[in-house]
Amino acid sequence: MWKLKGRSSLGLVTRFVEQFTRPVWAGFFQPGHYTLFIRQVQAELDRRGNPGKLNAAGGAVVVPTSTADEDAQPDYWGLTSLAQDCARTPVADWPALIGVYFDLKARIGNQSEVLDQLAGDWEAARRLLKLRLYPDDYAGRGSVVADFPADGLMAVLVYDLPESIVAVRPGDVDAWKVSEQDLFRIALQNVDQAEAPVDAPIELPDGETLHLLQGSSSFIASHALSLERYVPQHSPFGALVGVPTQHSLCYYPIQDSRAVGVIEGMLPVLRRLSARGPASISDQLYWWRYGRLTHLPSRLEGRQVTFMPPELFVTECLNRLAEPESVA
Repeated sequence: MWKLKGRSSLGLVTRFVEQFTRPVWAGFFQPGHYTLFIRQVQAELDRRGNPGKLNAAGGAVVVPTSTADEDAQPDYWGLTSLAQDCARTPVADWPALIGVYFDLKARIGNQSEVLDQLAGDWEAARRLLKLRLYPDDYAGRGSVVADFPADGLMAVLVYDLPESIVAVRPGDVDAWKVSEQDLFRIALQNVDQAEAPVDAPIELPDGETLHLLQGSSSFIASHALSLERYVPQHSPFGALVGVPTQHSLCYYPIQDSRAVGVIEGMLPVLRRLSARGPASISDQLYWWRYGRLTHLPSRLEGRQVTFMPPELFVTECLNRLAEPESVA
C-alpha cells in the first residue's frame, strides 16, 4: 500500500498516472504539466460560465451553436496550439495565455453577422477565401468544407479575416452556388498570391540541403498543395515533402539516389518541428509528384524509425533511382 506524504508525493503519483492517461496530442508536455494544463483550462471555462464542454481526450472545447437550427454543428476550439504555447512558457504565465486565447475565441464567435454578410456577397467572400491545412483527425471536421489531399491531411476552406481565421460554413457554399472544386482553386490562388514564405535551408547530416519555408502566416504549409511553384513540374521523381506545422513546409527535390539518405535525415526534422509546434499538422513524410501528394508512412518505436513506403513510391521512385542512369 502506498502512503502519500505531502504535496511532493502526490505530485509524483500524478506524474506517474499521467504517463498512461495523457492523450497523443499532448505528448510534448513535461511530466505532470498536462494535468495542470487541463485543470487551468477547465478553471477558465468555469470562470466564463462554461461556454463549452472540455473534451480533454480530443484536445478541444466543444461549443454549442448559437443558431436556432437544430441541425447546426457545434464549434470546436482546438487546444493543441494553446498547449504548445504553454509548454514553452513558465507555468506562472499559463493563466494569462489561456485567458487571451478564450478572449480571441469569444470574439470570433461573435462574428456571425460578418459571416452572414459574406454568405450573401460572393465577390466579397472570394477575396477572403484560403485553404488551411490540418491533420485529418481535426475535431471539427464534421462542420467544415474540406478536401483531403493525402492520408493524414485535411485542407479546410476558411475566411482570412483581419483579426481571425474562420472556417467557411457549409451553408455559405450552398448560397454561393459555386462548385467546391472552384472554391478550392480560388482559395489556393489566394494563398499563392499572399506574401511569399521565407526559405531557411537546413543542412542534413549527409550534407544535403533541405528547404524549410516558414513564417508567421498560418498558410505556409498550404503551399504544399501548389509545390510546382518551387519544384519543376517536369521532374520525373518529384519531391519529398513535410508539413510539420501550419507555419512551416519542408521539401527536397528528388534528382538522384541521394534522396534515399535525405529520407533518413528528414524524418527526425519533421518529428522535432511537429512536436515543438505551434499549430502542428503532421510528423509524416509525403511524396509530391505531378501535383499530387502521397503519404509515405513511418513509425517511431523507441529510437528506431520504421519507414513503410507504398508500392508506388518504391517502383516509380526508389527502384528507378537505383538504376545506373539515375545516378549523377
